[in-house]
Amino acid sequence: MILKVVLLHPDAVAPAYAHPTDAGADLVVTEGGTLRPGEMRDFACGLAIEPPLGYFYDIRPRSSTLRKRGLLIHTGTIDNGFRGPLYVYAWNTTNHDVTVEPGDRLAQMVLLPSVQPVIKVVEELSDSDRGTGGFGSTGSRGAL
Repeated sequence: MILKVVLLHPDAVAPAYAHPTDAGADLVVTEGGTLRPGEMRDFACGLAIEPPLGYFYDIRPRSSTLRKRGLLIHTGTIDNGFRGPLYVYAWNTTNHDVTVEPGDRLAQMVLLPSVQPVIKVVEELSDSDRGTGGFGSTGSRGAL
């Protein structure tokens, strides 16, 4: 299976897996900037991709981006047919400025199969053990 990557910026880095068993390939940004507390913005990765046919990429945060830096990365779906530049959208959740440098790994992308079911409108849904029980319906088992 092949992921085609076009480097759109001279400092762009192709997505890479840090370890052979990793699910996500790290995304490196080509631009930097300082985010004030509560500020949000896109950071360019300087590349475009073409996922394998039948797959899409999900952009997700790296755990260290939030835990060590306080930046929350917005998840995003890169549909198979999208050929535009990739960005990482970051939100500073801290009470101090956070600086992002070109070359920082802020996010990762995970390859997933794309399945489109036939959508059918019905009058009612089948019964299940859970039914319409929502958040908290299964009880609490203490802190995680």
